[in-house]
Amino acid sequence: MIKVICSVGRKITPPSEAIYAQVAEETLSDLVHRPVGWIVEKLMDPATCADINAALRPQATVAKVQAPIALLVGSDGLPVSTNPVWNACIRGHVSLELIRSNTDMVAMNAREDMFRPKTCGDYTHATGLWEMPDHPGLTLSVSKHGPKNYSVGIPLPYVVVREEMEVGQK
Repeated sequence: MIKVICSVGRKITPPSEAIYAQVAEETLSDLVHRPVGWIVEKLMDPATCADINAALRPQATVAKVQAPIALLVGSDGLPVSTNPVWNACIRGHVSLELIRSNTDMVAMNAREDMFRPKTCGDYTHATGLWEMPDHPGLTLSVSKHGPKNYSVGIPLPYVVVREEMEVGQK
């Protein structure tokens, strides 16, 4: 009911003719089943519509900036994970023994009661797209242009942090 009164009140501004204000007040009185005097009192009180009118004013746009997330990159230009199997897979230097030692597991059936170590194919589902185990939901686009010549698409808010040592030296 107050929203209706405030909406009409915003339209009755000086120098509106008194007849228009009187018609609006009488119409509002009929709509909200209140006496005309009560309607006039509410229209004249600036506090009645202060919150409603404030909500209708243009609001300042506040950009929410997510804090950057560090993504370690080795001297070869490729991201570095805490998972040695993923590091070997993305660099193309993986062995069956290393895959078997992977502690990152995937369910083998719908009941999820049997598991196997993840292989390189579990980390990449399309050519050049890699899911990084340290950052769930992060998919990296990796293109190889020659030996130790890669380009990596890293989305925001991730930022590159260079790793000083070679992968595998930890």
